Amino acid sequence: MSPDQFFLKYSTPLLALVILVSATALLDLYNPKNDLIKRLGEKYPGETVYFSTDQKPFYSPTALFGMLDKYSDEDRRAHIRFIYLDLIYPLIYSVTAAILLAFLLPVLLPARQAKFPYLSLLPIAAAVFDYLENLSMLWILRRYAGGYRPSGVAFFSSAMTTLKVLLFCAILLLFVASLGAFVVRALRTAGH
Repeated sequence: MSPDQFFLKYSTPLLALVILVSATALLDLYNPKNDLIKRLGEKYPGETVYFSTDQKPFYSPTALFGMLDKYSDEDRRAHIRFIYLDLIYPLIYSVTAAILLAFLLPVLLPARQAKFPYLSLLPIAAAVFDYLENLSMLWILRRYAGGYRPSGVAFFSSAMTTLKVLLFCAILLLFVASLGAFVVRALRTAGH
């Protein structure tokens, strides 16, 4: 296969991957919580270090409120700014990851793909949980003053984070398995 045929055949998945990696790097680079995380890298109730509420499954309201008690007003504003940025990111990662899965899954499950036609939509489901997590955390941060501790909303936010993280693990396993199958198939094709 010539380089131009390769590019034409795989440009959509490659472009999706470039967009996904670029968006992830930019969000990490311009994360308004970076200074907050460096400064608050100390122990919290039930935690060994500062934790990111959008990455840690099963966090408790006690751990969350212990962390938020350490926030200054500027820290809370930085976390809110991060959430606003993070309202864009799920759209980017879910669409690009769905494109990549749609491309790779038929290689992993050629005969069974018809039985599981919606596997490539798992990133969209993760994004839904991500949005629910972001909106509930935004609600908490905007009202977390004067000792108000909305435990029910904190449990909900933690549950959304947990579901999102579990879906991310499943998506990552599908990516690794599909990519492995893709490489094996490409090597077999090149050997013939």
